[in-house]
Amino acid sequence: IIIVFFFLSKHEIKLIFQNKLIMFLALFCVYILFNTLLNSNTILQLSNLLYLRFLIFAVAIFIVLDFGLRINKNFINFFLLIIFSLIISGIVEFLLGYTIFKNGESLNHFGRISGFFGKEYILGSFLLKLLPIIFWYNLKNKFSFNNNITFTTFFFGLYFLTIYLSGERTAFYLLIIFLIICFLFLHYLRKIIIYSSLISIVCVIIFSSFSLGIHDPNNRIFIKTFNQISNQQFTNKGFDFKKENFEILFKNLKIFSSAHQGHIELALYLFKQNPMFGVGPEGYRVYCAKVKQEANVGQCSIHPHNFFFQILSELGIVGIIFYLVIAGFFLKQFLSIINSKTKYKNDDKDLFLLANFMILVHLFPILPSGNFFSNSTSLLLYFSVGIYLYSYKKIFK
Repeated sequence: IIIVFFFLSKHEIKLIFQNKLIMFLALFCVYILFNTLLNSNTILQLSNLLYLRFLIFAVAIFIVLDFGLRINKNFINFFLLIIFSLIISGIVEFLLGYTIFKNGESLNHFGRISGFFGKEYILGSFLLKLLPIIFWYNLKNKFSFNNNITFTTFFFGLYFLTIYLSGERTAFYLLIIFLIICFLFLHYLRKIIIYSSLISIVCVIIFSSFSLGIHDPNNRIFIKTFNQISNQQFTNKGFDFKKENFEILFKNLKIFSSAHQGHIELALYLFKQNPMFGVGPEGYRVYCAKVKQEANVGQCSIHPHNFFFQILSELGIVGIIFYLVIAGFFLKQFLSIINSKTKYKNDDKDLFLLANFMILVHLFPILPSGNFFSNSTSLLLYFSVGIYLYSYKKIFK
């Protein structure tokens, strides 16, 4: 990052500081810094004093792309090999019950698989967040999916399948949304989406028919989700489409599950302790450690499992205003480019659409999510911001 900034001219530095999005995100990072100083009492919380490093990383990605530096083809092949290894490790773990990269160590799966990530069950969400980046990079470098239809169909078919097998419900539902949007607005991806999805569906049918695998993803993704949302009211007897059943459903409705609702209730409780500025970054986790996971209100965890409520409880009203403005900005850009009748040259429009969706996947407020302040989440988010900055300049320069 330091080397990249060293080669910048005064004109280029001036252009960076004139970018309103960069300045707004910088203001958000400064607010996190001061909030950390105001509320933090542990080393875990104080680590967020350097949160600005992620925005600097995003600007560095933008600069590298803007300079037109081409990434070595061998590096890309190596990157794809790593991704393919992730996919294979996940499928093998699903079929055999242990990960091949942990010396055969058996894991407590909870209906999920983790691959390289061991006891961190983020395989599905990681692959999902990489998917728009892979599509974006291939489009930017004029990679023809149709001319390499056999390889790409096989690769993405297993890619989609692994997200399903991971048992991560949020990743799977966002994958469906993403593929529908790509099918509707990115015509060059339609064929590969159809063919790859068919391969995934055929594999799912084969696995289900022969009872292959350590768990049934269908049960976790659909049946368990419905049972948790309905608070287990129809677990044994099933759901009959009668008026009284709908009345029972709405009466006992939970936000995702009793556990998720408990996390949200605790987040709201902490928000009330300091509505304006919250309890500080990672304050939710620190509170749960302080009460030894036995909260008086709601249910403890490492984080609230939802970006909106995590930011609300840890950064307060000021933080949630930043979040809503940023999410609203990217959503507005996404919708405006979809409805635009302007003819853009080359593939700039498609690149801009993909760049917007990269951000929206991270900021999606409705479904459960990971820890907003974790390194893995922040790196992928701000990597996507860097790509967005480049795509924005390309289409509106």
